[in-house]
Amino acid sequence: FELGRLAPGETVLIHGAASGVGTFAIQCAHACGARVVATAGGADKIAALQQLGVWRAIDRHKEDFVAVIAAETAGQGVDVVLDNVGGDYVARNLSVLAQGGRHVSLSFMQGAKIELDLQLVMRKGLSLTSSTLRPKSAAEKARLAVCIRKHLLPLIVAGKIVPTLHQILPLAQAADAHRILEANANIGKVLLSVDQQGAMA
Repeated sequence: FELGRLAPGETVLIHGAASGVGTFAIQCAHACGARVVATAGGADKIAALQQLGVWRAIDRHKEDFVAVIAAETAGQGVDVVLDNVGGDYVARNLSVLAQGGRHVSLSFMQGAKIELDLQLVMRKGLSLTSSTLRPKSAAEKARLAVCIRKHLLPLIVAGKIVPTLHQILPLAQAADAHRILEANANIGKVLLSVDQQGAMA
């Protein structure tokens, strides 16, 4: 909402949308009145996205999101892209952004190096930005915490946003949790549980 400036009535494209971050982002977008286009891989993940109420779920194994978005939006494109893929996805993301669109990078699973067409960026008046928490100052982290308490926690308390849990495993099975994530088999978060004393469950 801060970097992408997503507003009610706008359309956002969320990549890797069946992940913990993705499923959370879908619900946040819905809560603000935005329309969601989401990509994921496989029938189970597409079904999960449809249950979350996305406007258009795109199976990355079978469909080209650029062609789908062009067809579904009558060539208008999307207002915001939330991207955790990077690599050659960035150029394709920019091609589906509408005039004045905003591209927010969260990660770069397919690589940090990209080729950028500045002519396209300037012609469309696009903005490219990114978010990562680790290098931020303590003051900035505190400011973000206040924003979360003010804007996000009330939606969670009201049940408008419910984190999607794939599986809860005891801390002793942390290696199994990593295997699930490495296999990209999860829909939502994989949690590790710890008993009240902090010992392994």
